Amino acid sequence: MERLKAPEAEQPELLLWLCEQGILIKLAEGIFFHARAIAAARDTLSCFRGTKGFTLAEARDALSTSRKYALLLLEYFDHNKTTKRIGEKRVFI
Repeated sequence: MERLKAPEAEQPELLLWLCEQGILIKLAEGIFFHARAIAAARDTLSCFRGTKGFTLAEARDALSTSRKYALLLLEYFDHNKTTKRIGEKRVFI
């Protein structure tokens, strides 16, 4: 994964511009994902479509990421009505 390298004074403006352009999506304070990475995560998780739901641990394993980032992605999908949390599981809407 490549990191953004810009002079510190320009970083907030650059991040804001990238978000406004739809290139980056802010998931939490200081955590931005590329829009294509989020689309890829959604596509990967689509293997659970039509099932009785999936857990955070199953999403973490499917995405080969940490619990921290899997949770941020799932909360983003919940907020955008891609998934819905039901108890400890999530289902695609």
